[in-house]
Amino acid sequence: PLRNSSRTSTNTVKPPSSPPQKPPDKKTPADTSQRVFSKTNRKKDFSSSMTLALKMADARHDGYDEGCEKGISVGLTTGREEGISIGLERGAYEKALEPARNLITMGLSLEQVAQGTGLPIETVLELVDKR
Repeated sequence: PLRNSSRTSTNTVKPPSSPPQKPPDKKTPADTSQRVFSKTNRKKDFSSSMTLALKMADARHDGYDEGCEKGISVGLTTGREEGISIGLERGAYEKALEPARNLITMGLSLEQVAQGTGLPIETVLELVDKR
């Protein structure tokens, strides 16, 4: 027997139907306040993050200033100590030159002046040349 092609078969597969759509819920005042409160919290979080960043920047700045002050203090102390040391050496050198000049004026030999003052012979020669 021939079948009529215009007739639909009962075994046809239908596409799955999507779940029924709910109508959009109306926003309640509680939902709105929740959303506003959430935005307020985000602003507070941002504000506290900025405050923390500013505090950290201030701490870094304070640390930098403290480091500079300490560095300057150490530098001044070291410089002062070196200056004193150099001054003492120059003073001792100048102190030794005066008796050498006196001994040269008295007519002692260069070797005797060097031996008596503890100055190198070259320095004694320079003193003789400057006269």
